[in-house]
Amino acid sequence: MKIPIIGIPLEYTLKLAGLWPDQSNILGSIVMGSALVTMIPFQVWDTINVSDNLVMVMDNLSNILSEVLLYTNFIVLLLNKSYLDDLLREIADDYKNNIVTEKWLKLDQNSRRFCNYDYGMYLGACCLFYLQFALMYTQMPSEDRIMLLKAYYPFDYKSSPVFEIMCFIQVIQGLLMCSIQALSESLLIALVSHVSGHIDLMNKQINVVSKSYDGQNSLTLKLVIKSHLKVLNLVNKIESVYTYVSLTQVCLSTFIICVTGFVVLTMNSANEIVVMIKYIMLYFTLLWQSFSFCFAGQHLLNKSDMIPYQVYDALWYKAEATEMKAILFIIKRAQTPLSLSAGKFIALSAQTFTLIIKTSFSYLSVLKASYA
Repeated sequence: MKIPIIGIPLEYTLKLAGLWPDQSNILGSIVMGSALVTMIPFQVWDTINVSDNLVMVMDNLSNILSEVLLYTNFIVLLLNKSYLDDLLREIADDYKNNIVTEKWLKLDQNSRRFCNYDYGMYLGACCLFYLQFALMYTQMPSEDRIMLLKAYYPFDYKSSPVFEIMCFIQVIQGLLMCSIQALSESLLIALVSHVSGHIDLMNKQINVVSKSYDGQNSLTLKLVIKSHLKVLNLVNKIESVYTYVSLTQVCLSTFIICVTGFVVLTMNSANEIVVMIKYIMLYFTLLWQSFSFCFAGQHLLNKSDMIPYQVYDALWYKAEATEMKAILFIIKRAQTPLSLSAGKFIALSAQTFTLIIKTSFSYLSVLKASYA
């Protein structure tokens, strides 16, 4: 099954994670989630060991919370696989039925472009992490070695070749974790872009009704009603898949941005320039994660806001009485904007993104004042 709006990196990640329709990859899901057992518990152990150093605790918490966030999102997507399968099959059927327009194809292109940029950005962030590790590995004696992702294991892991093997495993797990995070963002953008394509098709059908109404446009009006129901159904399915993914993203990213910002502000030594660049890149990716979710919600809001005006501008007064009632129902329903929510009570929008930033910096200022 080929879905043009799904980028190649996203398609392969979905197949590896076992989230592609009609495919089950239990082994792939276990491999992608392996860090839940092999890494996070030992990162928590390391955090407890350095609990007397606030900066190191915050450094570890930044990594741990980021991993908890992406694995929570991954587990929620796995639990909602049936909804996701229906969504992807429905999208594939739309392309098979050849209902896509030229404007729709541009949305496909933009969605694939976002996917490539998203995966590329996370790959760049991984490279900065690995660069810091490479410099540390060449400069530090074996007894002072630190894991790529700081963790404490109850055995001698600093001697060769155990240290190199474990770091290689962490490199693979780091790439997989970045793929999981990119998956949740790129997939949401692709789904919302497909809904936008349906809204554009609906507006095109409304324009046909708007130009003239001679009694033969009742068929087009029925298509408008079907398109509107299709849009509502798609949005409800996306909401079912992503509402709790968005909730964990909004809540945890607020704290992660705060903690990472604290680590960046407390680094003032010249020899920590590589670490500083790494955390600035991490800070940017954290902002990008929240922005991607909120951008998708805001884009859907903007698209849906125009539906009632488009319908009202049609020559509805020349329609039959029963058709007028149908148009009235469309306008009435369209006056409630289509939106995605976090936990069914926080709307994803530009306002939510600014709220995340304001809250994070408020926490950061309190934490910095307490540390000073």
